[in-house]
Amino acid sequence: MSAHDRIQWFHKMVAGNCYPNSIHLAEKFDISHRQAQRDVDFLKSSLGAPLVYSKTKKGYFYEQEFSLPMTFSNENDFEINAFFKRR
Repeated sequence: MSAHDRIQWFHKMVAGNCYPNSIHLAEKFDISHRQAQRDVDFLKSSLGAPLVYSKTKKGYFYEQEFSLPMTFSNENDFEINAFFKRR
């Protein structure tokens, strides 16, 4: 699965009030915890997601309504990959 697929899944889980975290993401897609955290960081920093971590729920939620940008598509995998290589 691509970074695009992982971010889409994570967004759907957050939007559905499931309180996912990077461990859930890593387990779901069989990636390292570090890579999963980079995906979450990308969602926050590059896509502007208002993600907040809940200590009580041990997962993320949106502090305000949020939708992924319409331009976020498979063509943006290049941008996503470039983001992760800088880290």
